[in-house]
Amino acid sequence: MMWIVIVRAGALLVGIAAIVYAVVASVAPYRDTMAFRHAHLCSGGLPTPVSATHGCIAREIGSGTGRDTHVETTTDESGERADLETWRGEVVWITVAGQSDGFAPSTEGALTSTAVLAWAGLGLLLWFLLGDGTLRHLFGNFGFQPIGWVCFGFWTASMIHDALTYQMGTLDYAFLGVLWPLSLALCGYGVFGGLGEYHGEDSLVQVLRRRGIRGKVLRRWEDTWRPASGVSVWRP
Repeated sequence: MMWIVIVRAGALLVGIAAIVYAVVASVAPYRDTMAFRHAHLCSGGLPTPVSATHGCIAREIGSGTGRDTHVETTTDESGERADLETWRGEVVWITVAGQSDGFAPSTEGALTSTAVLAWAGLGLLLWFLLGDGTLRHLFGNFGFQPIGWVCFGFWTASMIHDALTYQMGTLDYAFLGVLWPLSLALCGYGVFGGLGEYHGEDSLVQVLRRRGIRGKVLRRWEDTWRPASGVSVWRP
């Protein structure tokens, strides 16, 4: 019994701490992300003067020195001209041999990380209410339950990012409108549905509900058998 109380209290404290930290840590990345999304090309031509690069998207000229999996070009020839667009020193758009590709700044990656952290904290708070209080139920077999919950949160954050950056089409929204609720239901059942044999207590919600029902029954019994005013009742 004491161990179950400790586990539940730990889940509550860690969950609250994760959400609070994620909210605080996301303020600066969110502000920078919004600044990038509303940034315009710097004035000054190509290349953009260094003095004009702060807060706007600068244009530079580079050269390709190789090829990797992040930038696809139609040629492997080194020295190919590359037209770059940079924001606060980071490359956000590149054009090589007529082929273009864009990159999200690091602030957006930080914002995704804080969103996933908040999602993990939310999962702990939900488990605090719906879990049976045992570590086995919290982690499941080989830790699949928390891993599945975090992966679902990362997928959700990625989809929201794609929607906000206009990388999704009408078919994508229609597909996700069906797939996301189904995935949430499956993920929620896998995490909180008690898959497998567990031997902890009932969930906190069940305990509170049972106590609430018991309290209503007792109050109804007291109202039914309460003596009339002015009548003394002997108590042993």
